[in-house]
Amino acid sequence: MNFFNLMKPPATPPPPPPQPAATAAAPLFGNAPQAPDTPPTTPGKAAAAPTQAGVANRELDELHGILEDGQTLAALAAKALETSTLEETTTLEHLSELSARLLCRNRARTAARTFGLAMLSVKVADDALESAARTLFPSYFRHTTAAGDGDAAQMWVCKLFLHALPGAPDTTLCARFSLTEHADPGGGGGDDAGEAATTQYDLNLQLMQVAPFVAGASRFAFSFALADKHAADIGEFTLDEGQRARLNELRMLLGLISGRWTAVGMLGVLLAAISSGQMDENPCFKEMLRATREAHRAELLAISGL
Repeated sequence: MNFFNLMKPPATPPPPPPQPAATAAAPLFGNAPQAPDTPPTTPGKAAAAPTQAGVANRELDELHGILEDGQTLAALAAKALETSTLEETTTLEHLSELSARLLCRNRARTAARTFGLAMLSVKVADDALESAARTLFPSYFRHTTAAGDGDAAQMWVCKLFLHALPGAPDTTLCARFSLTEHADPGGGGGDDAGEAATTQYDLNLQLMQVAPFVAGASRFAFSFALADKHAADIGEFTLDEGQRARLNELRMLLGLISGRWTAVGMLGVLLAAISSGQMDENPCFKEMLRATREAHRAELLAISGL
C-alpha cells in the first residue's frame, strides 16, 4: 500500500522536454556571452543579455527615427505655430534635439567631403564622394569632461550610421567611436613641453553591420584602436592585412571604386565624418587625419612607381 499517495513510477521514464536551441552568433559589440532570446523566469536571477538580433533591431529602430528627423521637425514646428506653443519648454527642447541631430548630420557630411577632396587634391565636387557622404546619419556626437584623481579626463564619443550604401543599398552599418584624453602617468611625451607632453590618448573605432541580419551569416566588421599615445605619436600606426581588406571592402560598399582611393584614405574619410567638424582643434585628431592623408599619398606614389 502506498501510504503517501505516491504514484508508482512508470516502467519507462518519459523523455525530458525539448530545450530551446542556443544562438551561435556573437554579440555585435564586444565579446560578452550570448544568451537565449527568452529571458530567465527564475526569481532573483539577472535578466538575459541582449541577443545579436535584438541589438541589430534596436539599432535599426533608432535609425528609422533619425531618417524621419526632417519631417518630424517640420511637422512639430508647424503644429507649434498653429497652436501658439512654439515657445513652450517642451516644444523648444524637442525642436532643439531634432535640430542638433540634423546639424550634426550636415557637419559630418561636410567634413567627409572636405577631407575627401583634400586627399584627392581637387576642389571641384566628386560625384562618388558626394554619394558616399549622403549615407552618413549621426545619432550623436558628445564631448564630456570628468574630474578624477585631480586630473581632468576628456572624452569625445560618436555614434554614426551608414545607410543605403551606393555599393549595397540594402546594407546598413553602425560606427561607434571614442577618443579619451588622460594624464600620462609617467609625465613623459618627448620634446614637446606643457600639456601635450603630459597627456595621452586612447582611440577606439568599431564598425559593424546591422542590416541585413541573418543569424549565423558573415557580416561586415572593422575595428581600430590605439592606446596610451601622445598626440605627436598618434599617427605612427600600421594597418594589418585584415584591417586593410575591410577598409577596401568599405570603400567599395560606399561606391569609392576609383584607383585614387586607398584603404588608409578610407580610414581618414571615416574619421573625418565621425568628428562632425567638431574636433579640428584637437591635437590628437589633427595628427591622426594628417597621418592618414600622408600615408594615402605615399601609397598612391608607390603604386604609380614614383
